[in-house]
Amino acid sequence: WAGLDPKAEALVMTVLEEHMPAPQSYGMVETGIKEDWTRRLETAEGLAEAACQRLQTLFPQWDVKIETLRGGAAPAILYKAGVWPADLIVIGTHGRSGLVRAVLGSVSTKVIHEANCTVRVGRSCKHDGPIRLLVADDGSPGAEAAAAQVCRRVWPEGTEARTISVWNP
Repeated sequence: WAGLDPKAEALVMTVLEEHMPAPQSYGMVETGIKEDWTRRLETAEGLAEAACQRLQTLFPQWDVKIETLRGGAAPAILYKAGVWPADLIVIGTHGRSGLVRAVLGSVSTKVIHEANCTVRVGRSCKHDGPIRLLVADDGSPGAEAAAAQVCRRVWPEGTEARTISVWNP
């Protein structure tokens, strides 16, 4: 669907966010934090493993690895994308808007604005028919880069593309 190369390196990341530091009881009081952390870590790693298996099934020639990081999701993704270095970040979204997004923040928005590479945000949708691409061009270097990315990819037969020119006086 995405016009991705048949051979690529992919990294499936899971980031376990630490919302508060674990209290230190020095073995005198059982806090339950360690068990909760272990359970969350196992869940996160299980999701990453399932995503890895899906990618390996869809793209058998890809070299897919998994990595688990701790901390804030957006900073961890941006850090890894910079040091690896990534050519493309694919990230999902919760679809929050307005006040909820303002209060909780948006990992995908932060990554879009701060990444040094292309970012694709995946949203849950059902689509039948050919792939349809909309490429907007306002004459900026970013628009030129986007058009070049689309042209470099191999798209399935029947893919439809439209280009719109946007002028902001």
